[in-house]
Amino acid sequence: MLIRSLRAKLAFLLLIAILPTVAAVAWLLLDSQVAARQAAVRGFVQTSQMAAMALEGITRGATRVATAYVDDDRLIDAAACGTILDRARMAYTDYSGIAAFVDGVLTCQALAPGTSLPPLAAQSVMAMPADGQPLFGWTTGRGGSLLWTAVKRTQGGRKVSVVILVSEMFVRRIMDDVDEKANAIQLARLDGTLLDPGGTRLPASVLGAIREDRPDDDTISAVMDGQSMIYSIQRRPALGVAVIMGAPWGQVVSVGNRQMALAIAAPALLLVAALTMLWVGLDQLVLRWLSRIQRVARSYAAGGISARCGPMPGAPDEIVQFARTFDAMADSIAERTIDLETEIDQKRRYIRELHHRVKNNLQVLTSMLALQRRHLPEAERPVLRFPEDRVNALSAAYRAAYAHSEVGDIDAAVVITDVIARLQVGAISPDLMLDVDVAIGDVVLNLDRAVALAMLLAEVLPPRFDSAARTGRRMMVLGRREGDTMVLDVPADADGDPNLDALSQRFVEAYLRQLSATMTVVDGRLRIAIPIGG
Repeated sequence: MLIRSLRAKLAFLLLIAILPTVAAVAWLLLDSQVAARQAAVRGFVQTSQMAAMALEGITRGATRVATAYVDDDRLIDAAACGTILDRARMAYTDYSGIAAFVDGVLTCQALAPGTSLPPLAAQSVMAMPADGQPLFGWTTGRGGSLLWTAVKRTQGGRKVSVVILVSEMFVRRIMDDVDEKANAIQLARLDGTLLDPGGTRLPASVLGAIREDRPDDDTISAVMDGQSMIYSIQRRPALGVAVIMGAPWGQVVSVGNRQMALAIAAPALLLVAALTMLWVGLDQLVLRWLSRIQRVARSYAAGGISARCGPMPGAPDEIVQFARTFDAMADSIAERTIDLETEIDQKRRYIRELHHRVKNNLQVLTSMLALQRRHLPEAERPVLRFPEDRVNALSAAYRAAYAHSEVGDIDAAVVITDVIARLQVGAISPDLMLDVDVAIGDVVLNLDRAVALAMLLAEVLPPRFDSAARTGRRMMVLGRREGDTMVLDVPADADGDPNLDALSQRFVEAYLRQLSATMTVVDGRLRIAIPIGG
């Protein structure tokens, strides 16, 4: 069963909030602890990623410096080369040294005290292609591990290379800027060999994992010196090294547990207090006033147009404004209703007067045509038969409209019988034997369809009236309703089916289209089917 009442819905929500409070809080605590642990691990991994990015930033910076100097054609000259590299060494004091090679031969170098160019770097520079792509490597020098990067270009048919040396001390200082516990960060080659064997020790499982291509967000748990540790490995194949960061597991995941419990308990208490205040305040400030407005609205809907909310002292401003708006709407509707009723009555009088005048004018025309026809010789009287029948048909439609006083509510049976009676008067023998049975019920037509129906009958019936009068046979006009269709039928073979002339045939087709009707011969009778709602 659906709960529709606002009070019932709030009671249901309050019940849900109270009963499982303990279980909900416990679940929230557990979920928060899991989320906090995952967030702490993600933060730990992100720190290791930042350390790896810092290392990449060092190599990119060194590569840009090497690229900037390798295009200097003065490096080909040994004297000028020395001057240039000495200035470069003074400009980039964080680097351990800069060296230049021309066609694989060391031309000049500017090195920090105690630093020498590693042979491995020199050999690698000689073998690298002169395509401008940087080459990175790590080697062990007298001052510890060295990171070196080289760029090689071709100038004037000669191959020029620039090598930048970066000491591990500079790398360590940059990593100190990433995390204050950077002493827990260790660098190793991709084969698992530590670049600083005297630094932080790593478990064998971590050293083995360095050689594996693992996701950057993956972590490894291990025990080191009896303490549970967590490690994050960031492999950088382009640099040929991996950045390994380790920390005690408890130190990573225990941060903020007490704050999480307090953060969960406080919203729970606020939720209970808020629901209590909501229950009391909603009833006192909203629901009782809405119930009053609802009673007034029901009374108004039941026909009590004088029902109003009136002043509502003590209600909130929004409710008061709503009640005033309802009262203003009711007053406006009442005024508008009076105006509309006045306009409708006036339009009804205008329409009735219009129909009356049209009916009178058509009656005058009919009388004039009848008078003129009586004064004509017998042979010439049929000349006025065509206009007289059509005017009589129009007059019948407007007589029915005047009787009902509404354009869209004309009794179809009245129109049919009145048109037949008027057309019978104009027949060659007004005393023809005619039976009319129009049993179509309360079918109504608008004025346009009533006029079209009357004019259609004025085209179809007169020839058949004349045929029946000449043969002395009784003619029967039938009307009935078949579902949503009004059916009229007349004899189709009275003394031979009278043929319509070309003009009358065009009129018949036009009126049938206007009525969306069909005209067929069925069992010796002409059948006209007219959709009632067309």
